Amino acid sequence: HGYRSCAGEIFSNIALVISERRQKAVFEQELSKRLSFQHLKAMDADGSGEVSREEYVAFMLMEMGRIDQKELHELHQQFQKLDVTNSGSLDREDLRLMAKLRGKKVQD
Repeated sequence: HGYRSCAGEIFSNIALVISERRQKAVFEQELSKRLSFQHLKAMDADGSGEVSREEYVAFMLMEMGRIDQKELHELHQQFQKLDVTNSGSLDREDLRLMAKLRGKKVQD
């Protein structure tokens, strides 16, 4: 009895993964078929006239329902807090400065 329920759960999970992959493939095909200036404008979060990799990924994650605008905003805020040097990337210097602000030492 336990074996059947376990096997059923496994098959259910596999079916869910297959379904999600199919849904993603259909979405990507539809988007590539009908990618328009309107899509580019919607993706262009900073209004620069170009779509960066970051803007594309954020747009696609929201379109696929993987993340919403609030969660995306929270991630950007978290990154800004971690980027103590305001360089636009995270590195050892950010870790050192964060540790210093907390009164701790960083070991390499």
